[in-house]
Amino acid sequence: MALLRKLLVISMLLFASVLSAQPGPAVGGGYVLTTLLKVAPGQVITLFIPGVARDLESLVRASATPLPTTLAGISITLYQRRGTSPIPVPIFAVEPWETCPAGLYLTCTSERLTAVTIQIPYELTPNVPGGSLFARSEAFLAVSENGAEGPGFRVMPVLDRIHILNRCDSAVPFGYRGAVCEPLVTHANGAFVTPSNPARSNEAIVLYAFGLGRPAGEVETGTPTLAPTPVADVGDGLRVRFDFSANAEPSEPLSDSTLAPEYSGLVQGEIGLYQINVRLPQIPVDTPFCTGSVNSNLTVSVGGVGSFDGARLCAEP
Repeated sequence: MALLRKLLVISMLLFASVLSAQPGPAVGGGYVLTTLLKVAPGQVITLFIPGVARDLESLVRASATPLPTTLAGISITLYQRRGTSPIPVPIFAVEPWETCPAGLYLTCTSERLTAVTIQIPYELTPNVPGGSLFARSEAFLAVSENGAEGPGFRVMPVLDRIHILNRCDSAVPFGYRGAVCEPLVTHANGAFVTPSNPARSNEAIVLYAFGLGRPAGEVETGTPTLAPTPVADVGDGLRVRFDFSANAEPSEPLSDSTLAPEYSGLVQGEIGLYQINVRLPQIPVDTPFCTGSVNSNLTVSVGGVGSFDGARLCAEP
């Protein structure tokens, strides 16, 4: 189904000439809003950047694959530690934003933002949890417009930065956006799991995610995944946790008390998109119904090596 996973001194020297040009922009990641963005290899994410593409009046979307590395005059380059070459970053879309996205209150100004949806190159070298403090590094994304250097900002490379998609995410493929922020979770037949079409006991559902990191197989940045699709490669594997409380937030699955998904891997024909197939347990008979103030009665959380996220659903026995 084509539904769409402490800066080194030498790194500081590498980036010094670029960093001195401009301060970092007001950046949010489309679904991760933070001052220092954590990114995983292959992750699809939207950056909200001020001061570029001021004359852009409407959405410009890449019309072919492999994705271009310049779109609407905007290009982004990934710089890593000394000894590695700069890497052009593939761009899905560039879009003007007249208002500040929710959650960017710490960095937003009155200046118009431009949303740039990109895929972080699989060549990104992530920091390994528990590694030496002196071996950790940051990377740098430099933004240019029509060949002129613009804003830039640091990112923290990590093994995984899991985000379970919902239909309001700015980085969601265009055909799956929605006015209601339902999680991008489907039944086995491809129909969305919704309050009117809830999940059932013992059925297999499919969650869709970005940020599971580099897969266990060859895949080219900016290019649709080919069959056979590579599976996720996240250390000891993904962990799943089920919470049948009303309106529960996602919580970190614990390795000694949770299950593994039935399957997790890149989606054929899509770029950077993972699917996670989860078999639901028997739903407890005392699970509250989705009605009134109960917006969800099942939260499925998925955890990797260094991150977790989840989807809030409605389920019936």
